Amino acid sequence: MEPIHYILINANILASLGILHTYWLLGGKHSIEYFFPANSPFRKKNIKPKKLKMFLTSLLLFFMAFFFVEQMAGFTKIFNADAFKWGNKIITVIFVLRAFGNFTYVGFTKSFKKGTFAKLDTYLYSPVCLLIAALAYLLSLTPFV
Repeated sequence: MEPIHYILINANILASLGILHTYWLLGGKHSIEYFFPANSPFRKKNIKPKKLKMFLTSLLLFFMAFFFVEQMAGFTKIFNADAFKWGNKIITVIFVLRAFGNFTYVGFTKSFKKGTFAKLDTYLYSPVCLLIAALAYLLSLTPFV
């Protein structure tokens, strides 16, 4: 696969996640049990982050998507080759850490493994984080002119 494919995959995933986080920020509740962990193994209540945290996460996801589009378009007025290299490494670390988890609700190391979110996190969300990390790492090895 060519680096452009890595860029397109990551940009699309991150932009989609940014849209989803914006939907939640604006009060969207459809299928919320699939996207937020329960606060106990008995799924009494889903944990929903504060609006500020969701807003910052949404901004960060859109910024990362823009960062990948920037690499594809080659606009070097905002980022130079070193910024692309280090930015991709930082994105790699962020998503490896997300996939690894917090030992409680998210990632491969979570202790609450029952429920809809936990299963989706194990089989979809965390692997997607590893995919983003792997593609970003491969891009960090690509020379930018």
